[in-house]
Amino acid sequence: MTVETKASLERIIADLFSVYLKADKDTNILRNEIIPVGFREENSNDIVRSYFDFINSNPNAEKTTILKKYEDKQYTDPYSIFHDIKVASAAAIQNLRVRSAEYDNVDFFYKFATELLLREITKLDLTITDEPKVKLEDSEIAIQIAEGFEKISSSYSVTNGEVLVYINEIEEPVSQNTHLSYSASQSPEVKIIKQPLFTHLVGKSGVDSRPTVIPDPYQLSKVVPLNKNVTDNYQTLKSFSAPSQIPPPTTQPSHIT
Repeated sequence: MTVETKASLERIIADLFSVYLKADKDTNILRNEIIPVGFREENSNDIVRSYFDFINSNPNAEKTTILKKYEDKQYTDPYSIFHDIKVASAAAIQNLRVRSAEYDNVDFFYKFATELLLREITKLDLTITDEPKVKLEDSEIAIQIAEGFEKISSSYSVTNGEVLVYINEIEEPVSQNTHLSYSASQSPEVKIIKQPLFTHLVGKSGVDSRPTVIPDPYQLSKVVPLNKNVTDNYQTLKSFSAPSQIPPPTTQPSHIT
């Protein structure tokens, strides 16, 4: 099976944006003039941090929208689409209250758009062959797609991984032998045992970079995801037939007839 051509990739990008535009009606992620012209971070894990560093250093930077870049045919690879959706989502979510309806809608769009993008990438043949009929242009596109898939899948996370941990403090019981070893005028030293008890995920979006402030006696911990082999991720995603029809989390329940 040969590598998909540039035209095939363009068709997939067009199909993606036809879906994105319908899904974006409540968030305006695609239409917000928030993307700095010329800004690009190649490390997918540093996109959000680099974006805010860039904005802080260049407050008057010229900005554009994802939709305008698409209409100007500036998106020629999957990573560029993911890059800008992550930037726009991170910018939109910074001033929203965690777990509010608006917050959940932005988070949902980011996750939906990313997962749909990954699934569409798997429809392309990423195999590079030495057959004469495979054009050099096709090979370059295949490499670009494969590299983009690796960047996206290795950095994408459905949450920021933070969990609240309740620290329970109890006094260690003093044994009878310990009491006997002290004189009447002395008291054995009381030892405090701290027992961390897992509570629940904070529920913050993977694009929310704001520090989490928590009260005592809670502490903040981070769940470190297991890094899977990208090839395994690709095969897993390829097993999905179509994007899920899960509605946004703020959608009201409806009657099933």
